[in-house]
Amino acid sequence: MKTFKGKKALVVGDLMLDKYIWGNIKRISPEAPVPIVKIQNRTHVCGGAGNVAINLASLGATVFLQGIVGDDTEAKNIFKLLQETGIEGQSVISAKGRPTSTKVRIIAQGRQVARLDSECELEIGEEHQNLLVSRVEETIQHCDVAILSDYAKGVLTPAVCQKIIASARAHSKPIIVDPKGVEWTKYRGSTVVTPNVKEAEVVWGHKIGNEDDLRAAGNFLVETLGGADIIITLGPLGMRVFSSGSESFHIPATTQNVFDVTGAGDTAVAVLSLALASGYSLIESARLANTGAGVVVGKIGTASLTAVELFDSDN
Repeated sequence: MKTFKGKKALVVGDLMLDKYIWGNIKRISPEAPVPIVKIQNRTHVCGGAGNVAINLASLGATVFLQGIVGDDTEAKNIFKLLQETGIEGQSVISAKGRPTSTKVRIIAQGRQVARLDSECELEIGEEHQNLLVSRVEETIQHCDVAILSDYAKGVLTPAVCQKIIASARAHSKPIIVDPKGVEWTKYRGSTVVTPNVKEAEVVWGHKIGNEDDLRAAGNFLVETLGGADIIITLGPLGMRVFSSGSESFHIPATTQNVFDVTGAGDTAVAVLSLALASGYSLIESARLANTGAGVVVGKIGTASLTAVELFDSDN
């Protein structure tokens, strides 16, 4: 059986706690034109960089996770979830006075009806930046691949990104970036960057409305990032792969019933990273990532993927 077992992956980025309130809607509130959700259950899972890490572990990899959370109940829940998945969380830094990023999703009749966010988007201070980078530099040499999972919550500052990328390159490790924000020069020197269409539009500065726009945006990003490979995820249209000096390559989406796209990008990044670390080509890795994302959108809530599910779906 095909497997990623034995691969070691480092994930650095914004950790979050994803809370879910599950219920049913039977009537509209008399107080305002909003639905009344009768709560049936509450659950929580890791989101952001934590979800990338859990997907990597579910696929069979040994995972090293580094980032920053608050010193609060939400952080304790994240550590517990990581421990249950077999992920070492001792390198994650707890910062007093900084809340752990938390998203509360309200699900009724199998659909998300509202989301409540609690988070801090301020950049972490110099002391925490230096501590984070030093821990990454101690770990990265022992890994097969590194991932920057950026959710724009202040952990992956320009200085942190550039120091981690430099360390990855010094140790000849591929580094994959799931980007956010407008300023992407901090990702220069990375191996692959995986924006979705909206993220690509923000950096390119134009709406992507057709094939010509998509090609122009992708080529612009390759140049902006100093020759890094770019994979633009297109939702139901699949992915488009851009490499310096080559024609772009389109990967159509796999057929599936879409229930929830939450976490699909995290799954795609996890699969892509392990495939590249296992010697698959960029196109082969992107195909597998596309397949993996197609599986998890058929699940409700932030979901992970097993190697059996991935390779069975790829046949």
